[in-house]
Amino acid sequence: LSLWSSMTYTDAEITDSNTPALEGNKPRRQADFVYSASAVYQFNDTMQGGLTLIGTSDSYAQDANNYELDGYQYLNGFWRYQIGTGLSAVLSVNNLTDEIGITEAEEDMPSTINGVEYVRARSISGRSTSLAVEYEF
Repeated sequence: LSLWSSMTYTDAEITDSNTPALEGNKPRRQADFVYSASAVYQFNDTMQGGLTLIGTSDSYAQDANNYELDGYQYLNGFWRYQIGTGLSAVLSVNNLTDEIGITEAEEDMPSTINGVEYVRARSISGRSTSLAVEYEF
């Protein structure tokens, strides 16, 4: 069994801005905590599997700190089977629990279409699965 983890803490603050009203705010998209943890288990000479948890705490969508992006975490997993010498099959699932995580947004003020306010944003990818055959020589 192999275990790894990491965490980064950042206490960022805008200190020199062309817009004095932003000074003292948190910079856009800068979470206080970003973290990951991985576990890989070697079942025998031919099989291993693992999980990785990746996460972030809340952050702001823009320097004005008007919109807060919720923190999120998601889980990736893999299973490797050694078929023969140098040949293996790997099943990978990214975002195993199909979490929604917003990584960034654009506007300082919401836009309006037909009286409905919205903010454009980007999300992490949804669940994806791949099966690969690898040959090492």
